[in-house]
Amino acid sequence: MPRKKDFWELADSTILGRTKKNELLQIARSEHQQVQSYRAQVEAQTQQIGSQTQLVDHLRSQLNREGDVHRQVLQDLLKTFEEQQQNHEQELYRLQREARDWENVAQNYEDVIITQRSEISYLQSITQRIKQFGQMSPFDAGQAFVKWLFGSKADEAIAHCPDCNGVIPSSDYRFCPHCGSDRQLSRSSQQA
Repeated sequence: MPRKKDFWELADSTILGRTKKNELLQIARSEHQQVQSYRAQVEAQTQQIGSQTQLVDHLRSQLNREGDVHRQVLQDLLKTFEEQQQNHEQELYRLQREARDWENVAQNYEDVIITQRSEISYLQSITQRIKQFGQMSPFDAGQAFVKWLFGSKADEAIAHCPDCNGVIPSSDYRFCPHCGSDRQLSRSSQQA
């Protein structure tokens, strides 16, 4: 099918941002309508084959009841109907195969749309978070960023001064860089 190649080119261009989501949705809808029309054709062919099978069975029963005069005419008619039925069955098989191909193409479009939507929502959440960081002071933004990036492990790694509640960047500091209090003295006063 030549349109599958078009689908993959369109999917690549969508991922790279050259095709808009609305265009992709319109194409997916038209592909879905094509699949529906193939389904309707397959159902019509199935009904036609069923009615022809009934007619052939009826002719066979008449062939058994009629005399030798009509036997040759009925055999020729029966042969014609069997050939037509074989042709219809081949056409039905072809239509079913094409319908499956179109369903696969439509599913591929759906997968690309779902992927694009999840990527867009993920990028929107990151953008919102960055906007929140922009409204904070640089120090608070840095702390919030570390907390957002590393989760609860960041809380465990950050030490606070017991006197002024300032953040001590490293456990190697003996004095608080904000208030200058001795960290070891504050620990011993807390334990006592």
